[in-house]
Amino acid sequence: MGKLDLVVYGATGFTGRLAAKYLAGKGRRLNSGVKWALAGRSLPKLENLRDELCDKDPSLASLQLLEADSSDQSAVDAMVNDCKALVTTAGPYAQHGSYLLRSCANHGTHYADLTGEIPWIKKMMDNHHEAALKSGAAIIPSCGFGSVPSGWGVWAIVQHFQQTLGEGCAHVDGYCVDIAAGLSGGTADSMFGPEYSREVRDALKDPQYLNPPDKRTNRDSPDAVDVSYDAVLKKWRGIFYAAPINSRNIRRSAALGNYGSNFSYSEHMLYNNRVAAFLGNSAFRAFTKAGENPQSWNFLRYWMPDAGSGPSQKDLHSGYAKMRFVGESEKSKSLAQCDITIHGEPGYLQTATMLCEAGLHVAENCNSIPSGFTTPSVALGAKYYDRLLKNGFEMSVKSIPRPES
Repeated sequence: MGKLDLVVYGATGFTGRLAAKYLAGKGRRLNSGVKWALAGRSLPKLENLRDELCDKDPSLASLQLLEADSSDQSAVDAMVNDCKALVTTAGPYAQHGSYLLRSCANHGTHYADLTGEIPWIKKMMDNHHEAALKSGAAIIPSCGFGSVPSGWGVWAIVQHFQQTLGEGCAHVDGYCVDIAAGLSGGTADSMFGPEYSREVRDALKDPQYLNPPDKRTNRDSPDAVDVSYDAVLKKWRGIFYAAPINSRNIRRSAALGNYGSNFSYSEHMLYNNRVAAFLGNSAFRAFTKAGENPQSWNFLRYWMPDAGSGPSQKDLHSGYAKMRFVGESEKSKSLAQCDITIHGEPGYLQTATMLCEAGLHVAENCNSIPSGFTTPSVALGAKYYDRLLKNGFEMSVKSIPRPES
């Protein structure tokens, strides 16, 4: 039968089902000839999902299914050894991702996930980066809304300065301008819950937490937590909930790539007025504070969707996100602006798109993907972003004037 090109693990979860449906829409053997399969803990659930996919495409009746519990290392090894690339939606990753990632690193199988769990990424990196380098496996965490759009926007500005000015990039500010997205209980647990909050708080003290040890600088300050005015965009900015993982992935990208000798990055939520920014910051702080106490967190969790659930079909298709990035070049201090629009709910529907397209890109180019722990922008780059532009994403980048004093 030969090796599979791509395996989607966690396929029966909410995001996993979206990923399976996305790939099914492209046909069992895709235009590029990629041979893919679904995997998860329960074969009966996988069979039910395949039956559901077959209602729209009967040719998927022979789609291969792989049963493997993520806590069973031998079962995981057997699955990973039979594929070139694996993407996983099964989180929290500190609970369900460690054996998968380790096996991929050891077997030379490319790996991508959706994690925003900063301490877990660091632990896996410390333990398995060298094995991945040796085996040739690319380990690419955070291939969803965290951190693909932010990495893309910064990458586009860096490319713009290099191509139009022959200069590096000194600094980029990233902004979430507007968003309509869902938040699952499982995602909230992994970002704010008591089990992770102490580790996350420690990680947030270090803006270059994910940088290679030999490529750390003193350029980046801790994540901005106060309301401030942006003179370029003439709006107010506050805390953006995805900034901790996005900013650390981007700083790792800058360390691995050639962004500029003095590059730094910060990320914010954009508001029309100071009051709105203050209220947004206050709500975020209250939410994170609740995560430090099991009782208050359990109360909040009661009002959130259960892990494994997500937005309605209506909300999935009416959701969106608008991101903006403003960068300054190193020498001439010129400014550039990149805008990214995501059509479709970004945290689930289009996160599944981002992960699937990352997996397809890796499967189709498995011999040219850089090995070791990397990032979406470093490992996947321009061809990957071109894929997204064909699937509900818009991106533009341009030079902008410096505001008058």
